[in-house]
Amino acid sequence: MKKIHSLTPYIVSGKLRMIIINYLNISPKTPSWIAKDSSKSIQSVSRVLKGLLEKKLVERHLSNAKIKAKFYSLTEEGEKLAKNLEELGYF
Repeated sequence: MKKIHSLTPYIVSGKLRMIIINYLNISPKTPSWIAKDSSKSIQSVSRVLKGLLEKKLVERHLSNAKIKAKFYSLTEEGEKLAKNLEELGYF
């Protein structure tokens, strides 16, 4: 039997949390990219990202381009969680 990460129930109980963890497991993304690709509102995506930041599963980065953009990526703990979700067959 596979061990379950302590935050797995929190993530799988929200469809958008699952989507965001899956997207960020592939590569860093902006909130607007996530919203567009998932057909969710930017407000919903931002709210979920805030919760994931509080749980220290994602981190925010500012781009170095002229137009400042916020990118999000998984933290080391977020990567462990994503790997656990993959092992459990969620992704």
